Amino acid sequence: AVLAGLLAYDKGPESVEDALSALTEAGARMYLANAARQPLVLLHTVTAPAALRLMLPHLPAGLHKTALAYVWQNVAATAAAYGDQTPREGDDWPTQEPSAIIERSIATDDPHALKFAEACIREHRRNPQPSYLAAAADWASRLHRARRWSAAERDAAGLEFR
Repeated sequence: AVLAGLLAYDKGPESVEDALSALTEAGARMYLANAARQPLVLLHTVTAPAALRLMLPHLPAGLHKTALAYVWQNVAATAAAYGDQTPREGDDWPTQEPSAIIERSIATDDPHALKFAEACIREHRRNPQPSYLAAAADWASRLHRARRWSAAERDAAGLEFR
C-alpha cells in the first residue's frame, strides 16, 4: 500500500531521477518501519534504486523508464513480502552526521553497512530527508549490538542470510 501511489505507470513518471528519489525515500521509510523483522532484506529497497541512479548515465535514454519500472517492481515486491508496518508520517527521525554514520558503518566490517550508508548518504544529498540518515544509522547500530551473537541469533534477527 505504501508504494501503490508512488508512481503511476499509465503515463510514466515525468522524471526518472525524481521517481528514483521518491522510491529511495519510500525504501528508507519502509526499512525504518519494518527493520525489526528483516532489516537485511529491506536495505535493498534503497540500494537497488540508488544503484540504478548510478547506472543511468551508462544506459541508453530509451531504457531509463524501463529500468525504473523493473526496479520499482523489485522494491514493491520486497515491500509486499516484508513490509508489514506502514511507515510513519513526518520527518522527526533521529539522525546522525554522515561522517559518524560512515565511521560506524566501517567499524561493522559488514559490506552491506558500507553499501547502505553510501546509498543513503548519496540519496540524502539529492533529497535531504532525515529518513535516509536514520536508516543508515539504524543498520550500523543493529550490527554493533549483534557483534557477539551467534549466527543463528543473527539469522533470526534478519541480519544475515544463510
